[in-house]
This record gives sequence, structure tokens and C-alpha cells, in this order.
Amino acid sequence: MSLQVAGIDWGTKPKKQWTVKLSVDQHNGCVSVHTDAAKENAEAVCTNRELQVVGVDVPFGWPIDFVELVQSWNMAGINGSLSVAEDDGYRYRKTDNVVDEELRKRPLSVTSDLIAASMRAWLRLCSSTKTRGSLSPQIRVDRTEFMPNLPVLIEVYPAATLRAFASHSNNDIRWRTLIAGYKGKDSTEATSLRKELLAILGEMFQISNIPISSMAESADETDAFIAAITALIFAFDQTENKPEVFRDWTVRYPTAEELPFARREGWIFFPCKSSA
Repeated sequence: MSLQVAGIDWGTKPKKQWTVKLSVDQHNGCVSVHTDAAKENAEAVCTNRELQVVGVDVPFGWPIDFVELVQSWNMAGINGSLSVAEDDGYRYRKTDNVVDEELRKRPLSVTSDLIAASMRAWLRLCSSTKTRGSLSPQIRVDRTEFMPNLPVLIEVYPAATLRAFASHSNNDIRWRTLIAGYKGKDSTEATSLRKELLAILGEMFQISNIPISSMAESADETDAFIAAITALIFAFDQTENKPEVFRDWTVRYPTAEELPFARREGWIFFPCKSSA
């Protein structure tokens, strides 16, 4: 029996979209990698019956304060009861603030940064007839059981995943160098840093067949691989058979206080150490 997940590095342009799949033989814990440009097959990935979890690097929602402001706005008849959110409430979701507070990494704002265009492209996919009308029933923001015929979809953020790994490393300084430079504009140096990063991740989780040289040519493909690792950690949390190298890891779930926000705004899953 195998456990299969995928990571999608989402973008508005097909050439910026990548999918990486990870397959785990649960008899021996061996993880194998398959990588592919997502382009036109993102729909197929999100509805692939062989996958248990797909981690997508794109926001799944807007800040509640922003949504309520837009719903209340009417230029033809503004009334005195209109409540305008503070800047942070307008720009950032609860999950964005959690990532910033716990990992010292501020996600891009889905209301005021260009990532809003990526979300628009994601919403078009979610409502596409190719995905049978909507992917919304597959989205999860808490612990869950696997779906019988479709993968669970979770929001991930590769930068948060890497910061989480760095925070539990004995070489935090080197991790920070890798995180700061692996998407840099200097292609030669950035490619070298991606190779080192991929080798470290492969060693951490005993993934031996990573196509490091080819994968390192693209920061987007590298991010899709990181998204897939996050999806795999989430997937193992829903099972009873975790390979040894994954037993110390879980993902950050919303607390009882955070869960109502997560259900309306979306939730970024990132790794953290298991308390068990």
C-alpha cells in the first residue's frame, strides 16, 4: 500500500506552475519523487483519485475584515455605520499573523500584494467545469479523514515550511542563508543554494531519488517539492503508520479560538515538532 501526495507551486502563468508528487511505500517507508510542470494538469492533480493530499501554495481566502468592508461598501449610499478595518485587519488573515508571530515570516497580503492575482487564478480553477463545479468540499483547515475518491486540499506556504525546519535545526544560520538566497536573482548562486537545500531535505526525510540537478534549475519546482513535503507531513498525521523520520513532525493546526477564522479565511499548514 502506498500513500501519495502532491505539492503545487501555484502562479498566474502556466510556466510558473509546477507539481511534485511524493509516493510512500508504507511497508518500508521509502519515499519516491515524481515532478512535472503543472500547466494544464492542475485540474487533474486536484481531482486525482490516487492522491490523498494536495498542498497548494496559494491563499484560500481573504481577511474577514476585508470581506465585510467590501460587502458593506456602496458608493451610491455610504452611511455612518460603515466600519473600516485597521491596516493589518484589512491586509492579513489570522493565519498570516500566526505564521509571522511563530516563524518571524510575514506572508504576502492577499488583498494588497500581487499574490491576489494568483488567488484569482486559483479561484477560477476551483469553479471550473473541469473540476466539476467546485473544489471547495475538498479543502480542509483541521484534522480530517481522507476522502474516498478525491484528495484533501490544504493551503501551504513553502517559506513557512523552511522557516519551521530552520527553527528546529542545529545550524539555524546556514538555514537562514539558504532561505534568503534560494529564490535569488543570481541564477548561478541561487541554483547552488537550491541544490544544497534539496540535498538537506532529502537527507532529513530519506528521499533518495530527488532529481536535484534538474529540480534546482527552478525555484518554482523547488517550492512545489517543499509544498509536497508539507502535504506528506499532514497526511501522516491522519494515519497510524508514520515512518521513523516523520514521527517527530506534525503540522500547526488552528486552535479552538483560531478555527472559526480558519474556516472563513483559510489556514496555512506548516510543520512543527510533535509533542507526542
